Amino acid sequence: MIVKLDFKKGKNSSSRKQISRGVAKAHKKIKKLQEENTKLHRKNWKLQKKMQRSSESRKTARKTKASEQENSPKTPHSKANATIQSAGMSPRTVPRVIRKQLVFAQAVSDEIRQAVEKGPQTSNTRRGLSASVVSGVGILKNIVVFAY
Repeated sequence: MIVKLDFKKGKNSSSRKQISRGVAKAHKKIKKLQEENTKLHRKNWKLQKKMQRSSESRKTARKTKASEQENSPKTPHSKANATIQSAGMSPRTVPRVIRKQLVFAQAVSDEIRQAVEKGPQTSNTRRGLSASVVSGVGILKNIVVFAY
């Protein structure tokens, strides 16, 4: 007599495997660490992109600022500041009196340049030139700076 015992090898036939508590704890810990790792990778990626965007915006800002400085009209104040910076100093560290004198000198030179470009206003060239410089608008704008 042959008795055949049919043991099915499938999901439904077997009972749940028993896993020791230590192994289960280790699996939980691994899963938790993997989730934390993916969160940190995402956070790192976001910060890298943020830094990349800010560095790109700084580069474009520098380019636009440089082009604005080239195209913008130079005022006596900006020319005086440029002179101070070319001397290797900061405009804030230079005494106020010296800055005022530089601004005034720039205003006078601008007025002379404009008067020469306009040409003689009267038959007497020297008189017309000096009159236009003294009555110039640029000096009047900057003369307020020199009120002590």
